[in-house]
Amino acid sequence: MLIPIGLMLGTTSCKQTDETDVYRTCMGNQDRLCAVQAVSRLVTAEPFNATWLDTLAILYSNLGMNEQASIASARALNTRESRAVRLADAASNKAIGKFDRALESYRKLLTAEPQDLEFQYENAYLLIRLGRDDEAAPILDKVLAHPKAAELQMQEFVEQGSQLVPYAAVAHNLRGYILTRKGLDHEAMAAYQASLTILPEYFLAKNNLAVLMAKEKGK
Repeated sequence: MLIPIGLMLGTTSCKQTDETDVYRTCMGNQDRLCAVQAVSRLVTAEPFNATWLDTLAILYSNLGMNEQASIASARALNTRESRAVRLADAASNKAIGKFDRALESYRKLLTAEPQDLEFQYENAYLLIRLGRDDEAAPILDKVLAHPKAAELQMQEFVEQGSQLVPYAAVAHNLRGYILTRKGLDHEAMAAYQASLTILPEYFLAKNNLAVLMAKEKGK
């Protein structure tokens, strides 16, 4: 996600040029914390330089410094629109639980790339997290209708670790979750079973189905 930096020497002060060299050296040494410090100084010197604002937001995001990435990406996006920074803004705000702001960015990304499975999934997921299930349902339909939904995978994180899961399996599982919240347990079980047909070892779908089956037995 890092973007190339190319500044005209004639348009910057000696100090700014030195910091640019520091940044390039840091990146060449794979020292991103050092790079962040250099870019922070460049942003201080040039607070409206869109290139450095973008670079700082992306560096923070790549380092998993999500609070800082959220602040830096907002500042960068106020200066200019950038796909890479929009991604950093979406991911960082999702990570820190600012779901409304993450949704805003993922919606803009999906508007620009309506067939992108990742963006479809993220919009549906965030809407569900925000309790807006009825808005999420038609987006899940789009995921399931995508020609590569059963082929392309995402990394899903659970307490036990993580698992690669086809988007179609994830969509069926999320649909089951929505149906469960509506009290439609039989329809939800069918959705979880559809998910497991795609990926029999899908942990979340197996767990969700087991919970519903135990509930049915207890009636």
